[in-house]
Amino acid sequence: PEPTPEPTVTPGPTARASQALTREPNACFGLGAGGSDAAEEPTSALTLQVPARHPVLIQVGRRGAPSSPDDDRAILSLDQEPVVDLGRPPGDRADQAPLASVKRTSYVELAGATITEEDPAQPPCPSLGTVWRRINPGSSGRRLISAGGVGTLTVFAGRRPTGDNVLDCVNRERSGALQMVVPVKRRRPLWIRLGTDRPVDGAEASLRISAGRGVSVIDGGPGGSDPTPGGPGGGFPFACDRARPERARVSGPALRGRAGARNAYRRVPVAVRVSGSSICDVELRLVGPRGKLMAKGRAVRLAGRRTVALPRLATFRKGRYRLKVTAVSQTGDRIAIRSSVGGRLR
Repeated sequence: PEPTPEPTVTPGPTARASQALTREPNACFGLGAGGSDAAEEPTSALTLQVPARHPVLIQVGRRGAPSSPDDDRAILSLDQEPVVDLGRPPGDRADQAPLASVKRTSYVELAGATITEEDPAQPPCPSLGTVWRRINPGSSGRRLISAGGVGTLTVFAGRRPTGDNVLDCVNRERSGALQMVVPVKRRRPLWIRLGTDRPVDGAEASLRISAGRGVSVIDGGPGGSDPTPGGPGGGFPFACDRARPERARVSGPALRGRAGARNAYRRVPVAVRVSGSSICDVELRLVGPRGKLMAKGRAVRLAGRRTVALPRLATFRKGRYRLKVTAVSQTGDRIAIRSSVGGRLR
């Protein structure tokens, strides 16, 4: 069934701006939002799925100083394509979002997802349609949010989701869950937006919310890519754009002393020095006697002298130890970094 049409505003000098829902856009694209602005003839375009008979207001603008009338003329085209009416899934609107389970993995229907006027735009993480879930934390702290089967994951915190209270967003880049570790405050609502570019019949997402204390997320999790630096999604800092990990080398003091002393640590400290280039999305594996993995940890970025704390996985014993290091290259491949950190524990 078609929803009741919302009131529209007839353009003209007597139209009151307060009648139109223009507080913030629900989808937008343009300079700085993607690769099209680097083209010889920059073009902005976007696609969204809206419910039947739902008014849509389209705004076209340009930044910078005014130019000649010919240069300031824009070409606007609109293509409309009907889609199969699959109904609207629970949580299609943010203000009707069901509570998410915080005890187990839940499954969210995506078929028929749309974008409507309460949905704040996030240009770095666009989607054809969105479905919402919310939580009301009973205590302050950190929560790990993991979503599978979606194209984007965005989290807001506040009385209602707006462009001003978004915490972060993550895009899908490969198979695996999209993740972020978000700070929460007791009784401050958290809004979780699951974006999809395939709101077809049978489409479904998985959502899991768990404790985030001591958990690290790097660049949006196993399947994600965080387009923004820092933030709960673990996006890379701008310095990672200039990193050349193939030139890097990891050195440091030799590992010495009693093996048993390391067993007092839940996170084993290892001093390192990174030279040649900084390294990003770093995995450090401390290997012990007979090649056994003794400790393993991750870091967003390492440069210069640092002491890394690696979660201990096994009981330390006498023998030789060495630190193996990998990082992500400019092409997105994981490569081995030359490491001379090692030694014998007695």
